[in-house]
Amino acid sequence: SIIGPEPLEALRKVPGSGFTLDREVLEKSRTAVTLQDGLRGQPGVTIRPEATAGAVPNIGFRGLNPDRSERVLILEDGVPVGFAPYTINAAYYIPPIERIARIEVLKGSGQILYGPHTVGAVMNLITPEIPRGEYGRFNLVTGETTEEQMSDRCLEFPMVNGRHAGRRHRYSYNAICAQGLFAFTGFVKHDLDTGDEIAVEMEPGVFVSETVMAPRDGSTAEDDGYLLTFTTDMNRDLSECLVFGAADPAAGPVVRLRLPERIASGTHACWAPTHLTSAPFHL
Repeated sequence: SIIGPEPLEALRKVPGSGFTLDREVLEKSRTAVTLQDGLRGQPGVTIRPEATAGAVPNIGFRGLNPDRSERVLILEDGVPVGFAPYTINAAYYIPPIERIARIEVLKGSGQILYGPHTVGAVMNLITPEIPRGEYGRFNLVTGETTEEQMSDRCLEFPMVNGRHAGRRHRYSYNAICAQGLFAFTGFVKHDLDTGDEIAVEMEPGVFVSETVMAPRDGSTAEDDGYLLTFTTDMNRDLSECLVFGAADPAAGPVVRLRLPERIASGTHACWAPTHLTSAPFHL
């Protein structure tokens, strides 16, 4: 956010002027079907239509030429929408108004903090919060379905003990989403029966991969095994394979294996025992 939810208080500390439009205001306007429509009628705003559906907005502030929004720095959640610092801001990508929860506009010398193209203004398009995750239960006998909230966290890539795939399971292991990045800052062991969570979070600048569950040989308990994840440590320029005890991952890793090189932050992963990976594979 460049202004915050309380613009009157924030603008007392920032040179210049500005305004915000929240989702409620945009929805009350029956004509606001594009970003330009949402801004129309605001003080100091010049709009020139060009393409249908607002694909190429032409927005100007403070009487400046609105051509391709060249004098406006457009941000989405604080990140420039342009592919490069000096490309034409609005010629390649602009989010649809349905994906905008709030519009912030800052005019004046305070906008120079945010980058180039700020002669007219800096405009930040804030997307909605990620909805809380829910999971569904489907009774194969009665056909009854229910939905329940799983966690207050943003979680991705759920994994279970592979021996329980397609069967009733109690535990899932989920990656914790990084704010504003396609990356994961840790993982959560979630107890689907009680709702309890055990979270393992890395220090800032360290990201993990999808966390897989490797059952211990001869195990009978569902969480008797190990959790494996690869880290991308941007602080130390290295990567490790971390191994946690699945029963109590909060106790910390039981094994740390340093990789020869730092790897990119990964996404999907899987676990297979040796007797499966060494056997001949036939299609």
